[in-house]
Amino acid sequence: MRIENNCARSISNKSSKDIVFKKGIFSGLGNIVIALIIGEKEPEIIYIFITILFGFISYDLIINFYIKAQKNLGAAKTSAFYSVSPFLGVGFSFVILGESLLINYALFLLSSLLAL
Repeated sequence: MRIENNCARSISNKSSKDIVFKKGIFSGLGNIVIALIIGEKEPEIIYIFITILFGFISYDLIINFYIKAQKNLGAAKTSAFYSVSPFLGVGFSFVILGESLLINYALFLLSSLLAL
């Protein structure tokens, strides 16, 4: 992840839309090649469109914002903030889904915050 972050930082002065488009195309092509190699069947067209929509929301928008953050904050600070996002997801699962808080979560959150 650090290599990818540093590479993204070196090209972050370019248009974030161009970077996201190129990363999305090559990631998608790589996934198609892997699927063909392992013998996956072609999905129904509706699933392809749903996957494209979710991919846009979960990958393209986040990478776009990430690159913009690197322009303003730098690679190290952006990576530090980005590393907290899984803990926010778990936190929302407590509030929204009523999940129980385990000691593992508290320990990992503490170690992540100390790394900032």
